[in-house]
Order: sequence, then C-alpha cells, then structure tokens
Amino acid sequence: MLILKPNLKEGASPPPNRRTGFEISIGGVPAQKMMDTKPTQTVFCPYCEKPAELVEGKEIYPHAGLPQNGMYWLCRPCQAWAGTHKNSSKHAPKASLANAALRKARQKAHAAFDQLWSENLMQRTEAYAWLATEMGVHEKRCHIGFFDLDQCLKVARVSMEMFEELTADHHVHDQKRTIHLSGNSNSRGMSCRVI
Repeated sequence: MLILKPNLKEGASPPPNRRTGFEISIGGVPAQKMMDTKPTQTVFCPYCEKPAELVEGKEIYPHAGLPQNGMYWLCRPCQAWAGTHKNSSKHAPKASLANAALRKARQKAHAAFDQLWSENLMQRTEAYAWLATEMGVHEKRCHIGFFDLDQCLKVARVSMEMFEELTADHHVHDQKRTIHLSGNSNSRGMSCRVI
C-alpha cells in the first residue's frame, strides 16, 4: 500500500532537495530506503568467484511486474542470481547465487520437501529437523536456498521417499479406522467391524 504523509511542520517549506512536502512509503517502509540500491556488502558468484552486482528485479524478471521487482545479486557472465531479503538494509541474499540448473533443482527440492509439511504429514519445524539430520547439517543451516546441485537432488529423493512412507502409513492407518457394515445382526439388526 502506498502511503503519502506530510513531512512538514506547519508553515515550514520543503527542504531544497525535495519537490513536495510528503514522505512516500510503501508498506510502511520509506520509499527512499527501498530505492537505495547501494550495496553494503560484497556477494561472490560461486561459479566464477567474482563479485556479483546488486540489480533491481526488473533486470531478472522484466515482464513480471511488482512482486518480483525486489533487489537481486546477479553475476551476468554466469547468469546466476539470488534475491535479497526485503527489509535488509545490507541487501542480504536469501540464498547463494544459482544458475539455471541449480534454480530448477532447488524448485524441485522445495516441491518434494514442502509437501511433507504442507500436506500435514509433519509439522514444518519437525520436517526441517528431519531434513537437517538427513543432510548432515545443523538445523539452523538447513536451507535449500544454500544447497548445491547434489544436495538438492538428495533433498528431492529423500523427501519423496519420506512422503511415500508417510502416506502409505496414513493410508494403512485410515483403512484400520474405516468402519464397514456387515450382514451380521446385533440388537439393531446390523453389526460393525473395524478392519
């Protein structure tokens, strides 16, 4: 939501570097802060090991429009990039830079893994604890956005195996709780048995 609010005391005129007496903010964040694209850290490309440049999202996704127009770290020669955290004044990357193959592998890994908690087979925190153990990493470091290609392939494989195991368990459990009516009579003329 775009908010315009007066930034002047009564009778005061705007500072010389402003055209209006309004402060523009988007979602409560001053627009000037959002537009500040000056990098405050150096992010390196994992492929060529050269510094990446901080760019606006429209360079990465020119046709996507606004939600994708955040800031990204980009290595042009490698066509590798990573988005930044929205409220990070240092433009901290959400993930390590990824080329097309790694971006696709991360998407597949997330799709396989996320169904464990989105389908209510596990609590989200429980799923990440399980994944950290499977991957041999500390829970706080268990972030698919920082995994390499081989790790993403492993995430997808072990997550699908766990999904199949949990859904098979749920299916058997649900079958055991299913009540079937039989032709045997009881005081009401029907009996129930649990299979």
